[in-house]
Amino acid sequence: IEEVLPQKEEQRKDVKPYDVMLMVPVPQTAVGSVLDGLNVSRGYGYVEGDDRRQLEITTSSVDVWHILEFDYSRLPKQSIGQFHEGDAYVVKWKYMVCTTVGHRQKTEPVRVAGKEKCAYFFWQGRHSTVSEKGTSALMTVELDEERGAQVQVLQGKEPPCFLQCFNGGMIVHSGRREEEEENTQSEWRLYCVRGEVPVEGNLLEVATHCSSLRSRTSMILLNVNKAIIYLWHGCKAQPHTKEVGRTVANRIKEQCPLEAGLHSSSKVTIHECDEGSEPLGFWDALGRRDRKAYDCMLQDPGKFNFTPRLFSLSSSSGDSSATEYMYPSRFPSVVNSMPFLQ
Repeated sequence: IEEVLPQKEEQRKDVKPYDVMLMVPVPQTAVGSVLDGLNVSRGYGYVEGDDRRQLEITTSSVDVWHILEFDYSRLPKQSIGQFHEGDAYVVKWKYMVCTTVGHRQKTEPVRVAGKEKCAYFFWQGRHSTVSEKGTSALMTVELDEERGAQVQVLQGKEPPCFLQCFNGGMIVHSGRREEEEENTQSEWRLYCVRGEVPVEGNLLEVATHCSSLRSRTSMILLNVNKAIIYLWHGCKAQPHTKEVGRTVANRIKEQCPLEAGLHSSSKVTIHECDEGSEPLGFWDALGRRDRKAYDCMLQDPGKFNFTPRLFSLSSSSGDSSATEYMYPSRFPSVVNSMPFLQ
């Protein structure tokens, strides 16, 4: 033992500290996904082909299958976009790639030719079982008649071309789809607003409690029995985050998803409120008004107009290194307040 300790001390002395200044510059890497050799960027709008021709990406259709341990079932149209973090799903995205002319000359672009393509995403909830994750990959191969691109998507790390498939209507519910009867017994449900642009907006269900509130984002509090939505904006929420919140709230109003405890006959009303001026009904769900239960920023003078960054630090090889985790759906021109699942 006495001989081992000096060796460890020598190893510690050999490790050089990492230069923190190397972590300061923000990487300017473009966000995009390469499918079948084409960078489809965010999955919509204009992209540039290998031959520098201007191409336009548009969605043709979206289909979803729920993966069971040894089987799968196709979801009805009204359930497309409704996920559970205890499950795995396969999403089929059909899209058109059209050649356009006139875009560079700042005239109205005209589509002159188009080709339909297909991609399969196997989405895996963070609480799905190992066997379901394996089955989702196998079922993707089985379902892929078109021999399109096959992409693994982990919950919380969805690329923008996946999120845009649901046009602001993606919701990740807690629990599992088979447990829906238990999940919808509660009168109240709370969701965190995520995404930087409305078409990529999505919701994550969190515990219906004061401690789940976040001053840097918007939240949706849903009363299932009364079909009332409280769209709550944290005091440091960015304007684009509030706009995403309005989009996803309206999508719930339009779709009335069964997975959220609503029905097609539900007449949903939306009440918008700001942190610090909530109506009494808002606190009926969250219990007593306790600002200390979460990191309330009402008294904080800071603007919080920055994007949090996450690094993994290591010295296992003898040299210190820092690797940054990049948010797959980051939007470089705006503040990404909550890029990572907590």
